[in-house]
Amino acid sequence: METKQLDLDIEGSELLETTLNNTEKVLIHKGGSSSSKTVSIAQAHIIWSFQEFGKTYSIVRKTLPALRRGALKDFKMALALAGCEDWFVENKSDLTFTNRQTGTVIEFFAIDNAQKARGPRRDRLWCNEGNELDLEDWRQLTMRTRGRIVLDYNPSMLQHWIYTDVETRSDCQVIHSTYQDNPFLTPDNIREIEVDLPVYALPDGSTYTDWAGTYEGKGTLLSGDPFRWAVFGLGKRGAASETIYKVLYDSAGLTPGRQRKLGLDFGFNHATVLSDLEYRDMPGKAELHIDELIHQSYLTSDDLIRMLPEVGVSKRDEIEADGARPEMIEAIKRAGYNIKAADKGPGSVKEGIDKLKAVKLCFTKRSKKSRDQFQMYRWKKTSSGDILDEPIKHEDDAPDSVRYGATSLIKTRTAPRRRSAQPSIVR
Repeated sequence: METKQLDLDIEGSELLETTLNNTEKVLIHKGGSSSSKTVSIAQAHIIWSFQEFGKTYSIVRKTLPALRRGALKDFKMALALAGCEDWFVENKSDLTFTNRQTGTVIEFFAIDNAQKARGPRRDRLWCNEGNELDLEDWRQLTMRTRGRIVLDYNPSMLQHWIYTDVETRSDCQVIHSTYQDNPFLTPDNIREIEVDLPVYALPDGSTYTDWAGTYEGKGTLLSGDPFRWAVFGLGKRGAASETIYKVLYDSAGLTPGRQRKLGLDFGFNHATVLSDLEYRDMPGKAELHIDELIHQSYLTSDDLIRMLPEVGVSKRDEIEADGARPEMIEAIKRAGYNIKAADKGPGSVKEGIDKLKAVKLCFTKRSKKSRDQFQMYRWKKTSSGDILDEPIKHEDDAPDSVRYGATSLIKTRTAPRRRSAQPSIVR
């Protein structure tokens, strides 16, 4: 599109036009990968920066590396495509771009701690991959935003505060897009996306290509990945057949003063996760309440020992830990903590997962990282589509942590014994 009065020549998809024409407080771009949504939002911010004088726009993501790979990279590409890099002063240390003509500042920052969401006010806000943020991050950011807000995400989560707290707002417009809305993709780009397109062998010998992501017949999966196609190809949300924990619940908090049981999974490049657990034997279905105390990478034994009292762990609290790291267990034990290796053996992983699936898994608000890992935890699958009784060893830190602590905590329910009725007394 052309903006003559600004001497800009920006060629964009229909998503750019829709973004510029939005009149609601909140605009959500959700959908599949490569739909041009992030580039379109970046182009819109460039155009707005020439139309508004002395404003501040904030572009945020949960972590700085992801911000650099995502919104910041797309913003710089949009500047280059428009040929207007020279109209902006870039401060590489502060990650800001100031429009020379209007003085409007576009700042990029990560919300890697809660205080960053409580910074100065702004005139516009863009939350890139907003599903990575916590609800409290969103609330703090939006209450400090005077003007309009844009949020984009791929709907890879079954449950999320965006679905319940944002998309339901009366002042929110939702735009759904897929790669088919991007006219600038090359044939190679399209082939990379459509590699996940599910193809089934039908009983009559024919094949069926599930473009709509709705097939529920008796065919055998020949190729593709129904979950990835639904989320990243079609921009739909839903649970894959191999998703282990399909439904998760909210917890208002764990009971203070109870006898505590904690599960600990060690990592370094992967996260070390410490989970506080409470079992509640409720009518109908028991509940396991989960509170994430630590979820952090690059922790040594000394780091962990220092953090335990900071997150409220006493030396009498029982910790069941990953037995594959005996040196870590020994270091923590020598520091005076009540820690032991979790029971392991043939079939223990499957047995532990079955116990967790038998209860309602309830997560506190601050346990977002753990909840996200539980939502993405999946069984292995063969090339023919058969699901195996073995979980994928990826992003499994929180599920392992909870399983270590909960296996002995969750009581196995048995059917009540039948008693013979007492003889009636006839008077």
